[in-house]
Amino acid sequence: MTQQWRDVGEYGGIYQVSDQGQVRNTHTSKILQPIKMKNGRLYVTLSVDGFSRKHTIHSLVASAFLGSRPPDHETTHKDGDFTNNAATNLEYVTHQENQQRYVARSGRYSVHLTKRVQTPDGLRYCPVVMSANGRIKSDLVIVNGKEERHSEGAYYLEWREDGKRVRLSVGKEAQNAAARRVRKEAELNAVNNGVAVVPESDRRLLGAAVTEYLEDVKLSKKPKTLAAYSTALEYFTESCHKLGVEDIDRKDLLKFTAFLREEKEQSPRSVYNKFENVMTFLKAHGVRGLVGKNDWPRYTEEEPEIYEPDELDLLFKACNGEERLWYEFFLMTGMREQEVMHCYWSDINLSVGTVRVSHKPDRNWTPKAYKEREIPAPKKLVKALKAWKAKSNKTCNLVFPTSGCNPKLDFLDCLKACAERAELDKENFWLHKFRATFATRCLWAGVDLRTVQQWLGHSDMESTMRYLKPSRNQAVREKVNQIFR
Repeated sequence: MTQQWRDVGEYGGIYQVSDQGQVRNTHTSKILQPIKMKNGRLYVTLSVDGFSRKHTIHSLVASAFLGSRPPDHETTHKDGDFTNNAATNLEYVTHQENQQRYVARSGRYSVHLTKRVQTPDGLRYCPVVMSANGRIKSDLVIVNGKEERHSEGAYYLEWREDGKRVRLSVGKEAQNAAARRVRKEAELNAVNNGVAVVPESDRRLLGAAVTEYLEDVKLSKKPKTLAAYSTALEYFTESCHKLGVEDIDRKDLLKFTAFLREEKEQSPRSVYNKFENVMTFLKAHGVRGLVGKNDWPRYTEEEPEIYEPDELDLLFKACNGEERLWYEFFLMTGMREQEVMHCYWSDINLSVGTVRVSHKPDRNWTPKAYKEREIPAPKKLVKALKAWKAKSNKTCNLVFPTSGCNPKLDFLDCLKACAERAELDKENFWLHKFRATFATRCLWAGVDLRTVQQWLGHSDMESTMRYLKPSRNQAVREKVNQIFR
C-alpha cells in the first residue's frame, strides 16, 4: 500500500512524516532511523537553522493525520504496541480512558505524574512535560494542551485503586518525583500480580488518608462542612510534602500556619479554622500531641457587631414593602440565612405567633447541629406575614421563594443594594448582623441566657454569651455616673 506523506509543521517542508510512521528528510530523501526510549516509544531528532529537537514518532503522525490534539487528551496506541505508529493505530483519548485501557490490556497499574499549579481556572493538577529520553522537564506542565512553565506547586503521583482516583504528594523536586513514580508503579504492579512487597514502613500514605477521610466526612457531614475540610486539607497537602501520616511532625504544622498566613493570605481566624480542621483529621488517624497550646495560631475574638436603631430606620425607609419584610424577618427571629431560605408556611403559626426551624427532607436540608427549635414572633412581624401570605403563591410552600418556588439565594446582594439606596456604607451590612442584633436586644431586654440560647439554636452557652454586649442605655449611664461622682 502506498504511503501518504505530509509535511512536519514548523520545519518549512524539510521533513515529512508518513501515515505508516516513517519520517524522511525531503532534501536528501533519507528515511530517519528512530531511536527507542526507555518507555518503548520511538523518537527522531529534527534540525533546522542549527537547532535540533527530539520528537516522538507517534506525536508527529498524530499531528499530521489526526489533526490538533484536543485539550486534556493524550495520543494512544490502540494495540498497545509503541513501535506501531501507523495513523490507523493512533487516536486521541482522555487521560482516564488511556489509563483504563492500559490496565485492561496489560493487567498493570499506570502511575501518572502531575503538578498542582495555578491556572486562570484556579488550581489544577496538570500533566508534566517529558523529554524524548523519558526524563521530566522541570517546572514544565501541559495547561489546556499547551506547555507552560510553573515553578510553584508540588508534584503528585496519580493512580486508580478500585475505581477511585488516588493522589500522593511527592515534593517539589522533579527528578525525585519521577523516581517515586517508577517505584510506586512497580509496587502496585507487584501487589497486583500477587508478589509480596516489603513496604518501607507501615505508615499510611497521606494522600490516600485524606481521600478516605473526606469520603467519611461526605457521608456524615453537611456539604458546607465537607467544603471546609476539603479546602483545609488541600492547603495542607500543598504545604506538607511528607509521604505518610505518621511522618508529620510539629515543624510541618508550624510551616502550615505560616503557609496559610503568608502564601494564602488568610485572615487570623481563617488560619485558626483550617489549622483546627487539620488537627481533627490527624486526631481521626490517631496522631496526637504534635503541638502544644502555644503552637496553635491565634486570633482576636471580635465582639459581634450589631445594627444601631438609626441605621435600621434609614435602611427600612429605603426598602420597598417586600424587602422590608425580608430583613424584619431576619431581625425579629434571629434565624440564619439558610434557615430563612428554607422556611415553609407550615413552620409559621400565625395564631400563636411562632416560627419553627425544621428539617426539610424534600429539599435535602437540615438545621445546623441537626436541632429543630421554635422562636416567638412579635405581633408586628405576625401582622406583616399575614398580609404577605394573603398575596403569596398558594402552590409554593416557601415563605420567601423565587418565581420558580426555589429558595431565595440573593438576600445579601439585595441587602447591600438597599444600603446603597439609603446612602449607607454597604460594607457595614451583612445578614448575620441581624442575628447578633436580635440576640443582643433580647438579652438587654432581660430574656434569660438559656432561653436566648434555645431561640438561636446554639449548642453551648458560650456561643450565646458572645452576644451579651454591655448595655448602653441611659439607666446604665446613670449608674456609672453614680459610681464616679
